[in-house]
Amino acid sequence: AADNIEKVRIADLVITINKTEEEEAKGEARLYFAGSRNQKGGVSIRVKQNLEQMRFIERIMDVL
Repeated sequence: AADNIEKVRIADLVITINKTEEEEAKGEARLYFAGSRNQKGGVSIRVKQNLEQMRFIERIMDVL
């Protein structure tokens, strides 16, 4: 099941990539640090992307 935490328990760090249709149109995304082995999760980083030039992170816009 998609909600089974056991699938990611072996990971040192879990990051999800999220974006609304509006964010995608503006070339933006949010990286959500869902959790890590040694740190509490719940931090998001808003980034500017340029996927046409293969730049996954062009710059960090904000830390939420």
